[in-house]
Amino acid sequence: MRLAERALREGTRSVAVIAESIGYASESAFSNAFKRMTGQSPRDFRNVARVVNADDVDGVDEAKTFELKAG
Repeated sequence: MRLAERALREGTRSVAVIAESIGYASESAFSNAFKRMTGQSPRDFRNVARVVNADDVDGVDEAKTFELKAG
């Protein structure tokens, strides 16, 4: 699943293509397995990862920076 997470986070391939590339017979089977393991559908995971990546434009994790300043 780590390969799938990376592909969803970094790539533009469809969920179906990612599912096939890691050995699942169908997008549905992959999506169900992914959700069981991560608690999110592949599409939700990708959307969250994109928001996080957009917030990390300059290479600094703003949430960690805030935690360090607040702590």
